[in-house]
Amino acid sequence: PLLRTGGLAPARGQLDLALEAGQDGVRRASLHALVAGVHVMEGDGDAAMAAARLGLEALGRPIPRRLPWLVLTSVARLVPAVVVRVVRFGRATGTRRQHDLREASLLDAAMYATSYSSQEMLLPLLAFRALLPANRVGHSRQRARVLIALGVLAASAGLGRRVGAAAEREA
Repeated sequence: PLLRTGGLAPARGQLDLALEAGQDGVRRASLHALVAGVHVMEGDGDAAMAAARLGLEALGRPIPRRLPWLVLTSVARLVPAVVVRVVRFGRATGTRRQHDLREASLLDAAMYATSYSSQEMLLPLLAFRALLPANRVGHSRQRARVLIALGVLAASAGLGRRVGAAAEREA
């Protein structure tokens, strides 16, 4: 309720207390996603990125800190993302689905954080990373947000017509 009513500081305090209680990886990741969201609402992109990184580490899917490794692993995740889209779209269930939803949510928070920080160049890499878990989950808010981010990136790269045609096929 505090997040909905604008009580960001008290909400962040309660989330910090919950994180100190020591939860399992998926639960900690969920709490870090909420903390990242609070930081985004406050316009603190660096703190939001730090919270998203902690959440992804709790899931065992950390964002590499070295740029060359981040580029390599992000681009490498595109291949399985396309394969999952074609072969196993939306088939994640149970624990795997929860894990993928949290990963996609944290990467989404990290994407938003880049717009409030000096790390804008990370946006396409984070979108590439988010596509695999989003495709495993299937039709969801997280997948829609990843596709929107990719569409914005493609449009800014001058690929607007191609992206529009692909989006129509996707719908």
